[in-house]
Amino acid sequence: MSQTAPITDGQVGQVGGYAEVAARESGLNREQLQGALGRGGEMKAQFMAVISSLGLPVDPYPDEEATQVWFYPKDFAVQSLDDQAQRLRRVLGIEPKWAVPVAELPELADGIGLWPILPALGTLWEIADPRGTGYGKVIATVCDKIHESEEMAPFVNYRMQGADELTLPDYVRIASGVLDILVPLEEQAMAQGFNCLALPTNFGDWRTGKCFSPRRALWQTLNFPPRRLAIEPVAGLSLLIGNRERLTAYEQLFMDLSGAQYNWRGGGWSGSLYVDFYGGRFGLNARGAGGAYGGCGSLFARVPGVSELAA
Repeated sequence: MSQTAPITDGQVGQVGGYAEVAARESGLNREQLQGALGRGGEMKAQFMAVISSLGLPVDPYPDEEATQVWFYPKDFAVQSLDDQAQRLRRVLGIEPKWAVPVAELPELADGIGLWPILPALGTLWEIADPRGTGYGKVIATVCDKIHESEEMAPFVNYRMQGADELTLPDYVRIASGVLDILVPLEEQAMAQGFNCLALPTNFGDWRTGKCFSPRRALWQTLNFPPRRLAIEPVAGLSLLIGNRERLTAYEQLFMDLSGAQYNWRGGGWSGSLYVDFYGGRFGLNARGAGGAYGGCGSLFARVPGVSELAA
């Protein structure tokens, strides 16, 4: 069988990305796939049988989603790389250098995001092992720089209120699957003399009308083709500096940073960091990794060399 028509965005959103994967892998056309989807409460159960028969990865968190209740400004436009670089220079004190993206911007990407390479920040601030035991200290330092600047103030790091949570070794870690993608990108860039990455970026899957739990969003970026990079907190905070107009009112989608796993109370990686805007101030906070909340969209980036964008 050959695919005769693409699956609609609505269908993709209903099943969290399964429709696009199954259509591509099975060769089903739209009518055939609609038949597999079925209607009402049986839709997902019927479609899971299709996924299983194709040998595709099965989402372990199928129920961890919520309907979006807040959205980004409709007239938002991601700033130019030069504008982002100027703000990173003023706020973080780094002199940004990056490879100019040569590929055409993917259709559904929000724009090109620029963020510093972790070892470059580690060198700048004399933080050892910035991808590992020193990673939380890098996050805390970025938060301090933002708070001290005029670019984003007022900014509150709620995970450092009365405690040094983020600076504890291994208290917040970059997810292993994210490291597998991030480290080669950073190493390649540094070998060419760059200290920042510039990648097509999405500020959440907001076009589908769905928000996912941090762990479900992370799983999807690592398992659904095309391969994507779940944004971790340092990159997310850097993007916020360059795109402060993204969050200007409470009724706008918050930034879920599912690329790192956060454990506030001990006993395992139980949470995820996110940025919100409430009461006229930005804040870095944490919530349960399994909680789907309609106000939080997970940020992700495109891995170079991939021409498609999954929902």
